[in-house]
Formats: sequence, structure tokens, C-alpha cells
Amino acid sequence: MGSVSETLEAIVNRARLQKLLAFPLTDAGNAEVFAEEHGTRFRYDHTRQKWRVWNGRYWAADETGES
Repeated sequence: MGSVSETLEAIVNRARLQKLLAFPLTDAGNAEVFAEEHGTRFRYDHTRQKWRVWNGRYWAADETGES
């Protein structure tokens, strides 16, 4: 039997997966999943047509291709 932390991690992972599986299996659904999973870290700047990365202070240009 696993530790309490392993059990808790499994519960959280299962809940996260169930939440993601609720999105439609479409391009729009994929965009929603991306926003759900990475929306606090990445944003797309439609004006400049470039991805931005939150660096803790401001939305910086993604120079690394991380997004």
C-alpha cells in the first residue's frame, strides 16, 4: 500500500484527468485544454502574432520556443 502522499497524488491526478476528458475532442476543445493546463504560463498575443510567457513580473516574448 502506498503512502498518504502517493494516495493523495493519485486522487488529484485522477480528478485532473476527468476534468480534461470533459472537454470536446475538437480543435476548440484542444485549445480549451491548453488554456486550462497552461493558461497561467502562456498567452498568445494576436496583435503581434507571437506567444508570450509569464516570467513572474510581466508577459515576455517567448524567445525560447517553449510555448
